[in-house]
Amino acid sequence: MQFEKGRPKTGGRAKGAKNRLSHAFLTALAEDFEQHGIEALKIARIERPVEYIKVVAGLMPKEFEIKTQSKPVVTSALPQKLPTADSCSAANDMRKWIP
Repeated sequence: MQFEKGRPKTGGRAKGAKNRLSHAFLTALAEDFEQHGIEALKIARIERPVEYIKVVAGLMPKEFEIKTQSKPVVTSALPQKLPTADSCSAANDMRKWIP
């Protein structure tokens, strides 16, 4: 179907409708978070830690730059044996969450 030249525009989305919907949703979400946000985060962290971490990871930037000032490492100052994942208490604590 061809458009006729000179015909007035009709139909289509009203100007600002998409932004109005986004604004309404974000406003409602912000109000809900103000009422229940902290408690909802605590429940999610305890009852659904995998989903909680996915949300946190989704909020992180995809790329970032780490700037450091490296200093020479004196190897004699390093421990003779570095700890393994099995000996780290944090790794042992995480194992209970991994199916």
